[in-house]
Amino acid sequence: MKKRSLMIVGLIAVFLMAIAGTASAAEFIGEEGVYRLEAGEVFEDDLYVAGEEVIIDGTVKGDLFVGAAYVEINGTVEGDLFAAGGGVKVTGNVMDDARIAAAGVDFSGTVGDDLFMAGGGQPGGFAFPMDLGNGRTVNQGLFVGSTTEVGGDLLVGGGAGQVAGNVVGDTYIGMGQVTFGAQVGGDVEIGSDMVTFTDDALIDGRLRITADAEPAVPNRLSERYEFNEIVVPEVEPPSTAWQIGTWVWRTALALVGFAVLSWLVLRFAPQSVEKPASVLAEQPGRSVLFGLLAALLLMFVPLASILLVALVWTFFGTGTGLVLLIALFGVLALMWLFSPLVTGYWMGKLFGMQSLTGMLVGVAALVILMRLPFVGWLVALASFLFAFGALMVIIFGERGGPEMAMPVEKAVPAT
Repeated sequence: MKKRSLMIVGLIAVFLMAIAGTASAAEFIGEEGVYRLEAGEVFEDDLYVAGEEVIIDGTVKGDLFVGAAYVEINGTVEGDLFAAGGGVKVTGNVMDDARIAAAGVDFSGTVGDDLFMAGGGQPGGFAFPMDLGNGRTVNQGLFVGSTTEVGGDLLVGGGAGQVAGNVVGDTYIGMGQVTFGAQVGGDVEIGSDMVTFTDDALIDGRLRITADAEPAVPNRLSERYEFNEIVVPEVEPPSTAWQIGTWVWRTALALVGFAVLSWLVLRFAPQSVEKPASVLAEQPGRSVLFGLLAALLLMFVPLASILLVALVWTFFGTGTGLVLLIALFGVLALMWLFSPLVTGYWMGKLFGMQSLTGMLVGVAALVILMRLPFVGWLVALASFLFAFGALMVIIFGERGGPEMAMPVEKAVPAT
């Protein structure tokens, strides 16, 4: 993720946390570069700050809300800490609660009350370090160091990492892979399929592990240990009668839906199906060729669309990106939904039927064929290629000059 994108994410996170917070905002600071509260400096109220990098070496008397590509807390926060970004590192002191969310979190400081952490990491696999710019890199995952002191409860959720240090209250861990070596005064609950205990792990309360398979637990922790196996209930496959009934019901719904759609199209926009169907009747081979060429081009549309949406999202904002994403998928869905109407109308005309009757019969035949197992997707693809190819012939026939135009009858001059 680019540094600009991470900054945008941080700004959004700070804004949301500011709405959720109860403290009055003393000052909001947005920095394109690095914001630093130097050692010895004191900020007398709540601080809301976002930037590419935020480094707190001084003291914040109130709450600290921070979002940035890289966040580093080496000083003191006398209130709550809310931090989000690409990488967050805490070696200082938070006197109340701390809530942190990032791709990589490295916590080795102290928390007066509860500590909540959420982050990334890939269990059992390689998690590449993230480049945050300015020589900053962060290892994905959650890492609670051995010098960590938590005065309340510890709650950790993410992909992979380690949990160490001292926790006065209870500890709750939900991770794909975790190395546990903390000293906990209360209970410990772990939900993970890959749990490893170090020699430093001590638990005064109860230990409960929920996983698919029971991990190896040291003898010193087994006295008050409880294991809950995750059992996936076996689901009996539906009966043949149920499958047939479901197929008939869904097919009937599709038939009714396409019948209504066919009537609406012929009632309000008949040319949208009549003209492509005429092209199919007069130039079927050319329509298929154009459809195949268009299909080859459409193979690159998903990737191009994703890149386009990502660029718009980054430079023009979330709202514009969402609108473009919905528009692209909407156009593709409409094209796929429209194709049976064109090919169904064309099939009805082949058998000499009237407009609405022929369209209903043709569309119904296509819907039933498309609902057949194994071959239905081929019928749907063929319908799409025929209809889309006919549209391409019309478009390029009108714009491409005489050699691309549809044949037109010439009037015979009077003698």
